[in-house]
Amino acid sequence: MSGEAGRDTIQAMKLRVYVETTIPSYLTAWPSRDLIRAAEQRQTALWWARRAEYELVGSELLLQECGAGDPDAAAARIAAVAGLPVLEQGPDAAALAETLVRDVPLPPNAVADATHIALAAVHGIELLVTRGTAGTSPTRCYGRGWKRCAERPDTSRRRSARRRSCWEVTTMRETDVLADIRAVRDELAARYGGDAWALSRALAERSRAAGRTVVRFPPRDPRPPRVDGAHPPASGSVPLDSEAVA
Repeated sequence: MSGEAGRDTIQAMKLRVYVETTIPSYLTAWPSRDLIRAAEQRQTALWWARRAEYELVGSELLLQECGAGDPDAAAARIAAVAGLPVLEQGPDAAALAETLVRDVPLPPNAVADATHIALAAVHGIELLVTRGTAGTSPTRCYGRGWKRCAERPDTSRRRSARRRSCWEVTTMRETDVLADIRAVRDELAARYGGDAWALSRALAERSRAAGRTVVRFPPRDPRPPRVDGAHPPASGSVPLDSEAVA
């Protein structure tokens, strides 16, 4: 096998990971004096150091949220995610985000959270990595069945790396680590009235105005093929060390 062919094969076997905005926020923030928050920042940094094991992707929403708030902090977040492929913001993602807000239901100010999840789902991304946000939000969804999981939020339990519910309520203590992200999400929700379609159109226009090249990925089976070329039975879980998942 040639070196180039080998690199292509290795890349094809990597799990695609959608990076949600809380990851660069934790990664670049000043170390917290809160011991739990500091440990979470350390955990995030350890996962980020292993990012070459995955194929990372982002979105226009990720870039907009990273660029909000304190200029110095925003510049650090933008630098952290620079170069990530930007997923296409299409009508299928808007439709799924609207369904999540309406039918889960999520609060209207969670339209950005729903948009992150919808983008990962419609592009067939195997894993979304997040530290969660304040209030009620979908946090960790792992592995195969992304779209099925997102379209059927009434599913109370599904197998995952941590064997948690696909949807969980996370109430985080107030911390400056996510202050900018909370503020921009509230601002976006207010500007577009919690309308996922309006937010999606604005994000697509923002990409066009910036001259960004966007990508679209077809769904793919994340299980590595066996030697005989067949796929092993799906386990429903992602083979990641749970302690390394941010």
